[in-house]
Amino acid sequence: MNLYTIIISLSMVILISIILNIGFVWYTRQALQRLMFVSGNMSDLRAMIEGFKNHLERVYNLENYYGDETLSHLLEHAKDLSTQLEDYRDIYTLVELDEQIVEEEEDDVETEENSQAKT
Repeated sequence: MNLYTIIISLSMVILISIILNIGFVWYTRQALQRLMFVSGNMSDLRAMIEGFKNHLERVYNLENYYGDETLSHLLEHAKDLSTQLEDYRDIYTLVELDEQIVEEEEDDVETEENSQAKT
């Protein structure tokens, strides 16, 4: 085997490695975008179900409907659904944590600007 063959072989291996790495980075980016989308939607879904549960509790506690079995079962179902969504809290808090980080950075910038303006 001569030097020219070794250089060609190593160049091909490097080229294949670069192509695979670019593909992996693209795939990872796409997967993270999908995860963030799902996380945001789950957060919204949780908030809607929690609001529905609270509204249903208020209706159930009205004099006209207090003790109604249908509303009672519906309220239990809403509570169960809300509890089940809590199992997925780590997924939908991804977006909330990201938003908190951005808000904290904005607050830090505002604080720094205010302190510079005072001096």
